[in-house]
Amino acid sequence: MKKLSLILSLALICGNGLAQSNTTDSLIRRIALFREDTIRVDLLIEIGRSYRFSYPDSLLFYTDQAIDLAQKINYQKGESWALSLKSFAYREMGNLPKALELTLKAIKIAQEIGNEELEGGSLIRIGQVYQDIKENSKALKSFKNAIQKLESSNNKFQTAICYMSIGMVFEQMNQLDSALFYEQKALNFKMYEQFPDILRIIGNIEAKKGNTHFALAHYKEGIQRGLKYNEKRTTSFIYGNLAQLFRQMNQPDSSIFYAKKGLEYGEMVSSQKGILLSSSLLSEMYDSVNPKESLRYYKIASAAKDSLFGAGNIQAIQTMIEQEEAQRQEVEKTRLAYNNKLKVYALLVGLAVFLLISFILYRNNKKEKNAKKLLQEKNELIEQSLQKLKSTQTQLIQSEKLASLGELTAGIAHEIQ
Repeated sequence: MKKLSLILSLALICGNGLAQSNTTDSLIRRIALFREDTIRVDLLIEIGRSYRFSYPDSLLFYTDQAIDLAQKINYQKGESWALSLKSFAYREMGNLPKALELTLKAIKIAQEIGNEELEGGSLIRIGQVYQDIKENSKALKSFKNAIQKLESSNNKFQTAICYMSIGMVFEQMNQLDSALFYEQKALNFKMYEQFPDILRIIGNIEAKKGNTHFALAHYKEGIQRGLKYNEKRTTSFIYGNLAQLFRQMNQPDSSIFYAKKGLEYGEMVSSQKGILLSSSLLSEMYDSVNPKESLRYYKIASAAKDSLFGAGNIQAIQTMIEQEEAQRQEVEKTRLAYNNKLKVYALLVGLAVFLLISFILYRNNKKEKNAKKLLQEKNELIEQSLQKLKSTQTQLIQSEKLASLGELTAGIAHEIQ
């Protein structure tokens, strides 16, 4: 009954973004009703998850509680899940090294407990960090590895995120047909919570193709859905992209209006990428008409850019990537050495079995030869005995014949006399 109540509670969050506040309050009250600590961890994670596009501080607050409780009760699945979600908050706030650090911890735990679903989710987070620093090939590899891990779990939500993220990378690389293909695949999963982001990427694709009308339609629908599901972060991005489109259409007033909206929503959720997108555009738009405003927005953009891509951040990320790669290679080396030992042991065991079987066959063959030899000797003895018996029989017959002849001769001689 408790499990059913938990499922119903989680469904409230996942299924309806309109009632986020009421649903979250309801889940917070429900935590007190559950005595099972694993369920409490799952609830804390879902409460935090409901804030991921609106209030990152609240996301951190609840994931921290979930991690502490999961560690106390040794609930590794919950700990990995919470760490991965917490990394999302740090990524959105511009702390990419911290996001990657948490994700690497999450994926290590997932691998230790053999949970491919959690491992796939963490691989998505790693791919998103690669995507942010424009390591597109590594991002694609991470996303595709995630899909392989998620296939066995049938996690449609995470799989849709993967396809959407792959489409984003291809859109950044201006491989528009591939980008549209993957965004359509993501759209087919009908995960409505992801629709704002998917619609934004399709809008970008259409804008790059010169299909202004379709781009505007996707952006506007994306904004409507973003507001519906309280996804301020995604709404910030869409406003920024819409502002870029109006700038290309030589409509500066509309461009400035939507860029300000994008900056406003980006600051609501501390989304450094959203802030950077809109403030950079505003700085450029005001450059020739209002240098003072241009400088103000430039400083905002510069702070956001430094938060995301400062030299220290990139260096820290590269160091972690190198360390992780070195550890992975060491693990792979250990695994190969172990496998080689197993192969050697298997070969030795096989050789021993072969020698044992050969010995048994040799011994059986030798016994068979000895038995044949003994049988042959017995046959020869029997044959010799038979020959002797025949010879004796012949002699007896001849003796009897001679005796009979002698008697007959004696009888005849007697009669003659």
